[in-house]
Amino acid sequence: MVMPRNDINDFIGKIEIKENDDCLYWKGRTTYNGYGLFNYDRAAVRAHRYIYEHCVGKIPDGLDIDHLCRNRSCVNPSHLEPVTRKENINRGWRARRSVEAEGYAKQKEVQNA
Repeated sequence: MVMPRNDINDFIGKIEIKENDDCLYWKGRTTYNGYGLFNYDRAAVRAHRYIYEHCVGKIPDGLDIDHLCRNRSCVNPSHLEPVTRKENINRGWRARRSVEAEGYAKQKEVQNA
């Protein structure tokens, strides 16, 4: 995907950089579940897919883009990886289970203090 200069400038204008955080936060329009949307060529495209193709290359047919950081609003190309839908779902499930287990351990720690 070759983007006209004004498109990439528009895109960059919708990114927030936070101190001590490698994620690049999408501050533009989002889907109901937190994925960034960007208007390109008269259509709304997923912001993470758009920037991946601009910085890394074409996304292979049939693959999803996984957010390695687990942050759906992140558009940092180094946090994005093409994977199968099954792998994307499994990674998300494992990350949620890990967070739930961490929260449970912290809750038990507070109760035992």
